[in-house]
Amino acid sequence: MIEAITKCLPPGTSTTASFVSYHLDFTLHSTSESAGEASITPASTFSITPAFSAPLTEWLFLTLKDGKTKDDIIPLLNEIRDKLAEDAKTISGLYVPMLWAQTVEDPRVFAALLGWDSVEVHRQVGAQEKYGEVMKTLLNTADFKVTHTPFEKNI
Repeated sequence: MIEAITKCLPPGTSTTASFVSYHLDFTLHSTSESAGEASITPASTFSITPAFSAPLTEWLFLTLKDGKTKDDIIPLLNEIRDKLAEDAKTISGLYVPMLWAQTVEDPRVFAALLGWDSVEVHRQVGAQEKYGEVMKTLLNTADFKVTHTPFEKNI
């Protein structure tokens, strides 16, 4: 499988890094949770299309820090998701919903997807004061890596 993926990469792309594959169920946390209890959202009520149809798709991978649990990170991800949904009503270039999930393979790893018009829009939205405290807490809860991928339609 790695050989097949390698053939699809642009010439000169390094393939010496290890390959990690995760499975995610974004339906579990796609909308606000009520009364603190997780609710399963039917797949028909949310869409991954905005994240993948935006000019850039943000991939955020978070790994819980030692001593932290999913109970520490879930409220933070939900708060960010809900704030972004509210921002999308007045800010152009933000494609919601933000979808996030815990990986099947490693309960310490989470991933989130969100669409943006540009990295600059992402920076402007994230720099708002209302994200300060939740982002500070998130940084103390998990290590993370963020990338922006410009997908193109090939069909």
